[in-house]
Amino acid sequence: GTNMVGVAREVNAQLDAVRASMPGSYQLLVVQDNSEFVEASINEAQGELLRGGTLAVLVILLLLHCTAE
Repeated sequence: GTNMVGVAREVNAQLDAVRASMPGSYQLLVVQDNSEFVEASINEAQGELLRGGTLAVLVILLLLHCTAE
């Protein structure tokens, strides 16, 4: 029931705060971040919805124009 992208952003913000307080000899790494894949998938899906909706409107307008003649 949580938003993976929102949680990942919050974790990264907290990690930045932790990194600032760590001694210079320590390094904190994120090994795996699946939120990047989720964000890319969401962006691609939004693009496909926009292209599909535009194509549907154009086809409907074309059919209405052909039947009006």
